Amino acid sequence: MMNAPLVIDCDMPDEERAEATEICVTACEKFPGEPATCSKMIKDQLDKKFGQFFHVIVGNSFGFTVEAEISHKL
Repeated sequence: MMNAPLVIDCDMPDEERAEATEICVTACEKFPGEPATCSKMIKDQLDKKFGQFFHVIVGNSFGFTVEAEISHKL
């Protein structure tokens, strides 16, 4: 895993992005080497905090395409 979060593209407001990033960091520190558990914790916390339906993927070496609502992409 990485030592610090790498946010490549985000259109969330700065305060929400900081909170969401902290949730991600906490989950990855709590469950190192357990991407399924880590992603579940992140999703549960983001859904609870922001009331949205987030999709969370944690892992290495995968590709993806993302469609998101405006101001809800991190």
